[in-house]
Order: sequence, then C-alpha cells, then structure tokens
Amino acid sequence: MTEPGERRRRSTSTATRERGVRDARDAARRAADALSELIRHHLEGVSAVCRGEDGGWIVNVDVLEVARI
Repeated sequence: MTEPGERRRRSTSTATRERGVRDARDAARRAADALSELIRHHLEGVSAVCRGEDGGWIVNVDVLEVARI
C-alpha cells in the first residue's frame, strides 16, 4: 500500500488503458511511434500484437540495423 503523500507508480499497460487504446491497430501504431521516437531509427514494422495477461497489449516491433561501410 502507498504511504500518504507518496505517488503510486502505474504500469505501462495501466497508463495505456487510461489513454484509451481502442484496438490492436491503435496499440501497434502507438508502440511503433513511441519506439521510433525513442531510438530515432526507422522501424520495419510490427510483427505481432496480442493481449497481455493484465488486459493491456503486447506489441512486437521490428527494427533492422544496417551496417554502413
């Protein structure tokens, strides 16, 4: 239990549910956008989306790193 005055941490899936992820497509789009912004690298695509045990979404995103000569 959280002590008075302390902020309670929320899981990513809880925060995602509160922002209203509508469906698997929306979850995939948001995950891809967030990861692309975080790593600043082109994403190849989303390879899988499924429901997590807690009701959130699990999204697998593909990133291909090309070595430059």
